[in-house]
Amino acid sequence: MARGEGQARAGASGLRMGRGAGKGAAGKGGRRESRMKIAMVGSGYVGLVSGACFADFGHEVVCIDNSQAKIEALLAGR
Repeated sequence: MARGEGQARAGASGLRMGRGAGKGAAGKGGRRESRMKIAMVGSGYVGLVSGACFADFGHEVVCIDNSQAKIEALLAGR
């Protein structure tokens, strides 16, 4: 997957994001990079942007929000 392309999946009141990078993939200089699993509670302006940035870095991110309508709107691209 090219840089900047992301994946999104819906869960129960949650949105899962990630680039799909392999766990422990070799980075620059052959160094192994760690991949974290991050949960962002709240998918407002701060949580959603932070989650997208962490996902762009290759981490697995789940954005959780108590508003099912907000999660559905994000999955629909709104």
